[in-house]
Amino acid sequence: MKGDEIMKKNRKMRLLILVLTLTFIFTATIQGTEVSAKSVTKKSVTLRVGQKKQLSIKVAKAKKLKVKSSKKSVAAVKAIGKKAVRITGKKAGKAVITVKVITKKKKVKTIRYKVTVKKKKSTDKKDSDDKPVPKKPTPAPEQPADAKPKYNYELKIMNSQDKNLYNDSKVVIYVKTDNPNPYSFKADCGTSRLVKKEDESGVFYTTEDEFHEIINANAYDDVHYTGKNNAVAGGYLKTYIWDTPGTKNFTIQEKVGEKWVSAASMTIQIKDAEQAETQWVQSVLAEVTDNTMTKDEKLENVRRYVLREFKYDRNNSNGSVYLLADVGIYWERKHIDCWDATDIMCRFAKELGLESRWTYAGYLQHYYATVTIDGQDYDYDACPMSETGWTTEWEYMM
Repeated sequence: MKGDEIMKKNRKMRLLILVLTLTFIFTATIQGTEVSAKSVTKKSVTLRVGQKKQLSIKVAKAKKLKVKSSKKSVAAVKAIGKKAVRITGKKAGKAVITVKVITKKKKVKTIRYKVTVKKKKSTDKKDSDDKPVPKKPTPAPEQPADAKPKYNYELKIMNSQDKNLYNDSKVVIYVKTDNPNPYSFKADCGTSRLVKKEDESGVFYTTEDEFHEIINANAYDDVHYTGKNNAVAGGYLKTYIWDTPGTKNFTIQEKVGEKWVSAASMTIQIKDAEQAETQWVQSVLAEVTDNTMTKDEKLENVRRYVLREFKYDRNNSNGSVYLLADVGIYWERKHIDCWDATDIMCRFAKELGLESRWTYAGYLQHYYATVTIDGQDYDYDACPMSETGWTTEWEYMM
């Protein structure tokens, strides 16, 4: 009997070892392939179609954020500076948002969110005229007739290589001022336009919030900073991202007593990024492809074009280099990394009516594009060599 009991215990032990081994192999396989919603359990986000949520990224000494969505058609994601990401619900479904945080010491921390996007609510709160009930915005405080700013302000757009300004892309503004207190003045979009929005409670109207300020302390390596809060010689650098294209009335307001008064203003033209990207994609396809090519040949020519025309993100012996001179839209600044290259190839695949996905190479957070053509998968790695972005010196913008 004792011998039988020992044999049973040995069999149970072998079975346990086999289960643990298979679990390890399965886990390793997941880590080396595309991330699925089922594999993410740490963080979860729920929102509705058309809704936006901004998430704070709390990683000490973060230098840069890289983000991607496993299903852009379900949930889109944008990095908001170095300390936040904005997720937008596109259609009902599930997706995985991956955030790669690169620290100043070149360490990489990966955060993943399991995102669930629900359909819009079918029943909205309505008034007697069958219209959504607006939430009235708080009116701006009236300015006394004699209220005047104490300090002088001049505004200048610093984007250099990127002469065009686009929505969802950085716009850097130099605020030249003799005001020593950066907390006594602020920027205002100045539209005061009511827009329709939706949250968990239904549809409502509010004052348009078109831009997001990027809180990046002394981020650019080609700028001589003189203090905190992006202080430079004679003023401050302010970085913004507008959600929508169009004409923007950008105004600096100074606090005088308990009131905010206009101190300086400028008009900014923001172009439609999606429209401009489509035009660029179509122009490249017209340049490097023709109707005699297969779709695989077309994408291979696009891959060669990207490798020929683009360079890797600026870098040196200390890691990544972030230059004000490089700020702008990717097809104009011409500096990308593997995440950008993968996104570019997926964008071209979409233009050709093909399904594509991100594929993890299995090392150093490197990704490439996999495109399905006539039921067969083709891989396209368009990332330039890191040496093409190597730099030892640069001219200072400020």
